[in-house]
Amino acid sequence: MAGNFLTRFRRKHNLKKAEIENTRRELRLQLSSQAEYIGWHEAVYRAVENSNPLFKYITDERAADWRFLLPYLSFDRVLCLGGALSSIPLVLAVACKQVVVICEPEEAGFLKARVQQESLSNMVVAGSQEYFTQLNTEQFDLVAVLRPAPDKFRGAFFKGHLWSKLWLQVKPGGYFYLEVAKPALLRPPALLKLLIKLKGGGCIHSYWPKPDFYNCVMLIPLDNRNLQLYYLNYLFFNTSPRRRWLRRVLTLTVRLNLFELTLPCYSLVAQCLSEAKR
Repeated sequence: MAGNFLTRFRRKHNLKKAEIENTRRELRLQLSSQAEYIGWHEAVYRAVENSNPLFKYITDERAADWRFLLPYLSFDRVLCLGGALSSIPLVLAVACKQVVVICEPEEAGFLKARVQQESLSNMVVAGSQEYFTQLNTEQFDLVAVLRPAPDKFRGAFFKGHLWSKLWLQVKPGGYFYLEVAKPALLRPPALLKLLIKLKGGGCIHSYWPKPDFYNCVMLIPLDNRNLQLYYLNYLFFNTSPRRRWLRRVLTLTVRLNLFELTLPCYSLVAQCLSEAKR
């Protein structure tokens, strides 16, 4: 009985996941096909509802606010893996000399149209298939791994050690930015920090984009328990008994240094200090 239930659950889950992926692919194709003819902004208004979190992610430049976590905003060469539908690559292109974006072919048309309409000439858009064979051939001052990542990279990013290959593309003294859209309990920030430190990384800090990447209103440092307690004491709305109970539980996790494991997602910033261990 248990085996049959698990089989049915997996089939239902895989079917739902496939439906979501097909919907996303159709949306990306629609945006790419229309952006060139009617303009990227009009294409977004027609294809995405205002209430859809994706609308804000595409149009709101605050998705790139994580750049203020870096010591400076201008870099010579930047590599963005994913995030082609967001405003992040364009915001970076305004301040940096060159931005290379690796994305799905369905997204490339939309981004190219948007770049042209925004009159930016310092951005290179490449397909994931093309770039996958060119890893480790170039180095960048900033490597940003954004979500959603290209399909070819999703399964291999951690299991296939793709993150370590991308780390090799950060110049010594450069920076590495990573968005993890999985629950922190599955991919603990402390473990990832240790792996990056062993690769020669330093100045490693993690943040919670509250409440998530699509609707981020603040970046809460996961290295500072005092700031976490401040958030829970003064910014966490506890108008109901359930919320008050939840605040007490979260406060306990902060005191036990387990708060980061309760989060649905997080981001990480690290600097490449050395080339010897890479």
